[in-house]
Amino acid sequence: MSVERRVPGEAPEASVQEHLARYRFARDRVGGRILDVACGAGYGTSMLGAVGVDLSWDALAAARSETDRLIRCNALRLPFGAAFDAVVSFETVEHVPDPEGFVEECRRVLKPGGIFVVSTPNRELWSPRSPKPLQPHHVKEFSLREFRALLRPFRGVEWFGQLLMGRG
Repeated sequence: MSVERRVPGEAPEASVQEHLARYRFARDRVGGRILDVACGAGYGTSMLGAVGVDLSWDALAAARSETDRLIRCNALRLPFGAAFDAVVSFETVEHVPDPEGFVEECRRVLKPGGIFVVSTPNRELWSPRSPKPLQPHHVKEFSLREFRALLRPFRGVEWFGQLLMGRG
């Protein structure tokens, strides 16, 4: 998985604010035990009172200033059973080599009826008419139609602009 992080003080302010807005959106819609997949610097993990997972030791070291509920792991092999009421993952799926496996892992760790809140850049805006992503950190970008198809394992998928939310 390639690295692209939004760290307050290092990333452009507009980008950080957009990312924070995703976490505020999730905070208003989820509860119970929450997993933040690819938690990065941990500010969203802290905001949600979530357990955060990330593959990067550097990201987890930075996140420790926000929360201590962190685990290093690969998003394609989460070390949990069906333990979470909600899973959030923002701007992650475009970085993983197996998007279907990633979505299945997020579904697998949800309790029955759990909620998955996920976002990804819209390929039609980021890399229009390009056969591959123009953003060098992205492995695969999705159109809205492709993103919805990727989330077909979930019931009741709802679209909120760039965010999709589905029930397990």
